[in-house]
Amino acid sequence: MTLTDFLQMVRRRWVTAVVSFLLVLGAAVFALQTQNPVYEATATVGLVPTSSSSSTTNDLTSITLLGQAAAILPLYSEALTSIDTRRLAAADMPPGMALGSVSASTFQNFPTILRINTRSTSPVAAQRSAQAFVTALQKRANAGDIGVNGLISLQELGSPVLPTTPVSPHKKLTLGIGLMLGLVLAVAAAWLRENVGGKIESSDALAQASGLPVFGEVPDARRVGAITSVPMWLNDDRLRFVNEAMRDLGLTLQLTQFESDSVLVTSPEGQHGKTTVSFGIAVALARSGVATLLVDGDLRRGRIEEFFVDEPNRRIRKRPGLVDVLRGMPLESAIQATSLPNLSVLTSGELQDDPNELLDIAFPAALREMERRSAVVIDGTPLVPINDARVIARFVGSTVVVAAAGQVSRGQVKRALDRMSIIGVKPTAVILNRARQRHSANYGLYLNAPRQQPAATEPSPPTRAAAPPARRAEPSPGVTLVEPESFFVAEETAAQQRADDERRSSQ
Repeated sequence: MTLTDFLQMVRRRWVTAVVSFLLVLGAAVFALQTQNPVYEATATVGLVPTSSSSSTTNDLTSITLLGQAAAILPLYSEALTSIDTRRLAAADMPPGMALGSVSASTFQNFPTILRINTRSTSPVAAQRSAQAFVTALQKRANAGDIGVNGLISLQELGSPVLPTTPVSPHKKLTLGIGLMLGLVLAVAAAWLRENVGGKIESSDALAQASGLPVFGEVPDARRVGAITSVPMWLNDDRLRFVNEAMRDLGLTLQLTQFESDSVLVTSPEGQHGKTTVSFGIAVALARSGVATLLVDGDLRRGRIEEFFVDEPNRRIRKRPGLVDVLRGMPLESAIQATSLPNLSVLTSGELQDDPNELLDIAFPAALREMERRSAVVIDGTPLVPINDARVIARFVGSTVVVAAAGQVSRGQVKRALDRMSIIGVKPTAVILNRARQRHSANYGLYLNAPRQQPAATEPSPPTRAAAPPARRAEPSPGVTLVEPESFFVAEETAAQQRADDERRSSQ
């Protein structure tokens, strides 16, 4: 992941990152507010020879024992934390004051000195506890319970002082750790949200979840839902970015699926905008010079005709449609022309409750007939929970899956593709619909720049047909078809046209 990808991920998942950061920081502040301050007092004691020893032998013995203080001092450390010592220390505390906790430590360069540390939530209790443990330890040493009786005594070297600053909690340290953990957790939560759970927001996330190439992103535009004719789709300036995305998709299909004569457009579940994408791809192909047939393959809830309600000088009917063709009606009788040259429509026809058997038996032959006439864009059903799209996918040349950004989850994508893999079909690609960030600022400025009027030129001679007529059947009355050699061979004609224009301009 590059720095740019990382920043884009954080931008998309900033809510998750901020919430995670605030939770950790809030937990640190809450811990500081609820934790009682702890004070520590320290006293030091040392091993010294007993002053009562008068004989030379006892003095030498004491000195020898002091030389072995490193082995003797742990005996006092263990005795300090014993029950007997705590009992004596507690008896020396003022009434109502609890004895604090105690620990012992030594100095590396002074093996005869023992440091006694006591802690309590009260500074006075910490000081009194340290003094009480020193007194209790001395009593036990003088009584011969610990140490070497009569030869070495335990002497207090430093009395405990009243602590003024708590040793716990460490506010700066706690807040610093909270900030660091908050940042780490924020990044981790954003990454997990982006790659493991949550909704898919970007083309990179969709590619990772599906394992398929992303053929394009279609930007989100509310105006799409109000389209009722091809001219409205093409002339509404609010759909310029959407139209540009559809032309990109059409070009991608031309360059990658040039041997395919049909493409199925489906989605993991409903409400992902697959019908709009099917309509947009078909319009883009038709405008590029490809004879295109838009087929409503959803025989349960098909609604392709809703995009042609206000077609000028014509009316797209619900019936006859694909169902009638599958039942034996000639294809020419069911195809309907649109206001856009090279674009015709085959609606669903009478809706069916269970068209699986009809599709399985009659659709392959009908599809071959459609492919002989034009490129075929089929708006299928969702992959979940019904099987119609899977039946169609077995016979078409390409299958693309449309997923809406912010709506589809990784689990939905995986379930949909698993259903396809069961029948041995792998989709060609995926398309991210309703993308929130498709165009960069510079690209948007480019599309919104004033259009320059082209200089007047002489009309170019018509280009010859790129496909052998023998491959095409006769079109139905009123349907304008261009005869491409294959699915998208008309792109070669367009390229030749551009070359002719450049040659004339140079002259």
